[in-house]
Amino acid sequence: MIEKSDIELFKEIKEGKMSSYDKLFMTYYQPLCRFSLSFVKDENAAEDLVQDLFVHLWNNRAVMDITNSVKAFLYTSVRNRSLNYIKSQAARKRYETVHYENISSDAVEEVEDNMPEKLVLIEKAINELPEKCREIFVLSRHKNMKYHEIAEHLDLSPKTVENQMGIALKKIREFMAKHMSILILIFYGIFK
Repeated sequence: MIEKSDIELFKEIKEGKMSSYDKLFMTYYQPLCRFSLSFVKDENAAEDLVQDLFVHLWNNRAVMDITNSVKAFLYTSVRNRSLNYIKSQAARKRYETVHYENISSDAVEEVEDNMPEKLVLIEKAINELPEKCREIFVLSRHKNMKYHEIAEHLDLSPKTVENQMGIALKKIREFMAKHMSILILIFYGIFK
């Protein structure tokens, strides 16, 4: 049996032939996942990106026009999707870092003004952080050091410091959320 070219397979896919779609999927799925993984460094994300591409290909088959190289189209699409994923992840991390810093600053001000019990709870949360996270958090919040200063002091990259601060703030927030009901009871004098 003579193998069909990718272009022939794609023409049949445009006509709705599922067996041709399956053949194209089986041929390129694993290589495209490995290709995406080289960008995103996350196996699940890479698989999701490739699966989304194949779903998009099937759903839009009637309007898509690939005349030269299906392989080039698939690899270019995966590269673009991977780069967009990286950009969106970086933007999300920047937002979370700023958002968590604002939440943390507001929480510390509120503690100092209103509830000493909350400060004790925050200290417990800080003490439960992994060692490097705790050290970075303390240098940032208690010693008022900037990320680049902490990076120099600990011989780390500024990005590592930023990531560790994001982790620390997230863990503190999660710890506080778990213990908030006790704080509410303390605040209303029910549980002292």
